[in-house]
Amino acid sequence: EELRLKLENVRTLIGTADERKERYKTILELVAEEIDRNKEGLRIHLKTKGVKHVNTAGAYYNLGIALSRTCRPAETREAVVMLIKAGKIVRRVSAEEDPNVLKYAQALEKAHAAVARFDVAGVLSAMPGWWPPTSQKDDEADMAALFVALQARHDNSDSLTMTSEEMQQGLRTNGLFNFTASSSDSVDVAAFV
Repeated sequence: EELRLKLENVRTLIGTADERKERYKTILELVAEEIDRNKEGLRIHLKTKGVKHVNTAGAYYNLGIALSRTCRPAETREAVVMLIKAGKIVRRVSAEEDPNVLKYAQALEKAHAAVARFDVAGVLSAMPGWWPPTSQKDDEADMAALFVALQARHDNSDSLTMTSEEMQQGLRTNGLFNFTASSSDSVDVAAFV
């Protein structure tokens, strides 16, 4: 038997720019829904269980985690406040060996680290709700690794450069469509990063 495919039925693994924008919009909507749901859950627990109940600590923790996932400075700072409240309650009502004590402390430490990254000059959230903030050093290391991957893709690992066309083709394969080769000049890792 023979298998025939119509070109219009074959989808690429990497969506178009509009598809990616739509997917990103959907992710932001889901993040907002999760925050709203956790705020409502916290409100209910505060009203029914009170401020010092272990379930209220869980509600503070859930809201703090949801806020920290936004990768936005204001929400991440609010997440720290929620996680501090959750940690205080769980330490007050739980035994020291309770795994929640460690889990809440680790979440708070991670949120503090995210806030510290926002406090570094020049660090912005690349895509709120999707990518966490990175420093320029992290970005440069990622770009250098991408350059090496592009070289390996074109069997140029011996050379320290590649042509603009090879770079354009490799970047498009990785979903970066905004790059256009301006010339056929070679590009080295310093110019790429």
